[in-house]
Amino acid sequence: MSRRLPAILAALASLVLVVWFVWRDTERLSPGRLSAVHAQEHGLEQRCEACHGEQPNGMALACGECHAAIQASIAARTGLHGQLPQPQACGACHSEHHGEEYRLVSDATFARAGIPDRAAYAHEGLNYKLHGAHEQLTCKQCHPHADDLLLAKGTQRFLGQKQACASCHKDPHRGQLPDCASCHDQSAPFAKAALFEHTASFPLSGAHAGLSCQQCHEPASPRAFEAYASAAAKPSLRACQDCHQSPHRAEFLRALALDCDACHSAEVQGFTAARARLTPAQHAQTGFALTAPHDKLECAQCHKNGLETARAPRKPNDCAACHADPHQGQFAAQQCADCHGGPHFQPSLFDAERHAAAGFALRDAHSRLECKACHRTLDGVQRFKGLGRSCAECHEDVHRGQFPGRSCAQCHNEQHFTPALYTAEQHAQAGFPLLGSHAALDCQACHKERDGVQVFKGTPQDCASCHGDPHQGQFGRSACSECHTEQHFAPSLFDAARHAAAGFALSGAHARVACADCHEKTGQGQLFRGTKSACADCHRDPHAGAFPASKGCAECHQTESFATAAAEFDHARSTGFALLGAHFAIPCEACHRPLPKPDALGRSKSRAQGVNCQDCHSDPHAGQFADARGITSCAQCHRNESDFAITTFDHQTMSRFPLDETHEKLACSACHREVRFANGLSAVRFKPLGTTCGDCHDPRK
Repeated sequence: MSRRLPAILAALASLVLVVWFVWRDTERLSPGRLSAVHAQEHGLEQRCEACHGEQPNGMALACGECHAAIQASIAARTGLHGQLPQPQACGACHSEHHGEEYRLVSDATFARAGIPDRAAYAHEGLNYKLHGAHEQLTCKQCHPHADDLLLAKGTQRFLGQKQACASCHKDPHRGQLPDCASCHDQSAPFAKAALFEHTASFPLSGAHAGLSCQQCHEPASPRAFEAYASAAAKPSLRACQDCHQSPHRAEFLRALALDCDACHSAEVQGFTAARARLTPAQHAQTGFALTAPHDKLECAQCHKNGLETARAPRKPNDCAACHADPHQGQFAAQQCADCHGGPHFQPSLFDAERHAAAGFALRDAHSRLECKACHRTLDGVQRFKGLGRSCAECHEDVHRGQFPGRSCAQCHNEQHFTPALYTAEQHAQAGFPLLGSHAALDCQACHKERDGVQVFKGTPQDCASCHGDPHQGQFGRSACSECHTEQHFAPSLFDAARHAAAGFALSGAHARVACADCHEKTGQGQLFRGTKSACADCHRDPHAGAFPASKGCAECHQTESFATAAAEFDHARSTGFALLGAHFAIPCEACHRPLPKPDALGRSKSRAQGVNCQDCHSDPHAGQFADARGITSCAQCHRNESDFAITTFDHQTMSRFPLDETHEKLACSACHREVRFANGLSAVRFKPLGTTCGDCHDPRK
């Protein structure tokens, strides 16, 4: 009895639980829990008719009783709901009975209303197009309850918003100016007032164009924006001095009877810019006409302390009144204008003709130099008087005394120092004629520098002094001219005849090979003496030793081309396989097939597969005539390589069955029929066949 008690208790508990679930499901009329916003209406979940109504369109009418603003929008065909094709079907977009966490208004709701991306919705059809800065806002920034799960009573998610700027933004003008859109644009910063056009009587150009509005219209001042709200209150047009303090003394302005715009313009960026100056005529009234070069100067360059600087009238040629003497008295007895023109100080008027008159004519390269190249600065003063005229006064002796007593003009002129005037004839007289390539060399190619000096005297003249021996003594003390000329070192004078005389005639392709291809470079230079002449010394054996070295490559190949066989090539003698009949007519590639690419030995064709018939040809007899090694000797029956069908087989002497008069008349196929052998091949049977009558003839048939 004690063992059955737990089972009875478990059965009773299960029964109670089932009864409770049935009772609970019977009590619940709703197909599911209401959303949080509807659930806050007490008892609404038990009153289906409150939302669903009792007529065919009862739900739309019931929704309208609570959502009157939406119902009015639908009736007027305005707003988002008024544009829907079937606005009365509320449940199509706002589904219920999904629990308190379900959102009646979500991205899916908008998608069902034809707005796939709520974030990109720009209020199309709502008479308030979003553009500019408003396009970047989220819905919640203007509609604070847009994403609320539980919408409190009396609040609206999207409706009820006003379109006036001041409904969202603080009005800095406190309502004293017209609507915001007359001056401000949604696409530009508010402070720019991008839509406002300044009065034509005071255009914002030049320096004024870069100012902010507040810089001229200070807030809470007589010229603040609010002062322009009515035409009666608008201030008069400003004069320059209303905003800017004049830097000039009143006496200066009265003396010239000038106004600001006589010298300055609003188009100039900055009051002291380049165009802010008196006109030449006005400046001439001061006693100093602005002629070149003074007409290009900035005012401040002469008027250090401003335009009112009091100075006594100056004569146009009184240079010392403003300029210091850069020559420090070297030309005390002369006027500046004697050498310098009015428009510019440099270059001076002291030309080549006057320079020649001073004792030094400027010719060639000297005529192209700047003055300071010869007239150097000493103790801060450029020297003109007391300068020497010899070359050594200005130029260093680059030869360091190698040519004592000689004038520079013997080898050089004033046109250029290099190349020198030292001619090939003079060089030949010095003991070394410049021939061939030597004539095209620069001097420094042979006359090297030593201790910073280019050496001319004592330069050696033998080849080895300038050129290393590339042959490393292979030719002893032989003169280079035996094989080379001064015109060029390569190609040499060692021609084919001399090469043949040296023991190796350059025939065929060898005549076209560069010397370096055979005479390779070693640690001792390019090797000539002792160069080997056998084919294998330069060429790899592509036959991998298949042919005895005693035969030599020349037995099969020519020097013109390795691929071309020698004229006396004998296939039978060289390979042991005579080319007879059909073998003689086929091309080499039929047996020696081309390789896709050369192998490691450089061979472009494969070796022949063998010398037996079956190495290349299939056996039509399926091995009936093969010997113990598996080799079939076709020559036993076939002797003519040009036609395989012609045989030399003699049935009388070469078979176990001599043909009598009756059998001799029969066709071969009468006895030798095609059969399938044990190896799976089909062929005409020749052996073994029976030799008695009963083997072929059955008397019972």
